[in-house]
Amino acid sequence: MYFIVPAFGLYRNSEYIRYTKNIAEQCNNSNPKLLKIEEQVNKLMAATTPLDDLFMIERGNLLTAELQDMDARRDAALSGLRMVASAYSFHFDEDVRKAAGVLAAGIDKYGTGLVRLNYVAETEVIEGFVADVANNAELAAAITKLGLTNWINELNTANILFNTTYLNRTESYASKPTGSLTELRQVTTVAYNELVAHITAHYTLTPSDGYAKLIARINSLTEQYNRMVNNRSSSDTIEPELAAIELPVNTDKQVN
Repeated sequence: MYFIVPAFGLYRNSEYIRYTKNIAEQCNNSNPKLLKIEEQVNKLMAATTPLDDLFMIERGNLLTAELQDMDARRDAALSGLRMVASAYSFHFDEDVRKAAGVLAAGIDKYGTGLVRLNYVAETEVIEGFVADVANNAELAAAITKLGLTNWINELNTANILFNTTYLNRTESYASKPTGSLTELRQVTTVAYNELVAHITAHYTLTPSDGYAKLIARINSLTEQYNRMVNNRSSSDTIEPELAAIELPVNTDKQVN
């Protein structure tokens, strides 16, 4: 009886992580304490966790798309306000034209191309402008005259949501597992090999049906993954490799 060697070098990161998780699950379902491999299974699970976390981060699972949508939302509100001010500067009512001028000046004091600023800079500009609206009576009156109170509220809401999400993303990066995916895969592979070595040793010294069934389950899982990468490859044929150590086939002794 042999252990089939997984073609780890050909497994994509998602496949590798799923494989090691499945191996741990198979072991946990086989009474690892009774088989005296509980420590090794726990090590494999502990090694897989930071690998999985880092993979999720590097996939961009840090709200990047959501951030872009929120940034676009506040960009639209800010650009819209400036365009409204420009349009109303041609209004037939002199008071409306004056209010438009005040609004334009209130935005333009922060410079041009505001929506092209980096995330942090744009956040600060919008916070400053919203504060001006709240504290500057002339600017507040212009907003009211032009009927843009809801628009200011939208700009403020969009900016707050963006900043909150941005800070959450920053916090996620701060807790990012150390090391690269390659390094963490190496650590996980060591834990996997240690687990297999212990199963091999126990089965060699005290053959039992419990070990035999677990080895068969692991081999079946490995065959499925190796076959998957084999089917994906158009030029190379990946045959299941066999471990160098042959396991004695003896199931006379049962584990109770």
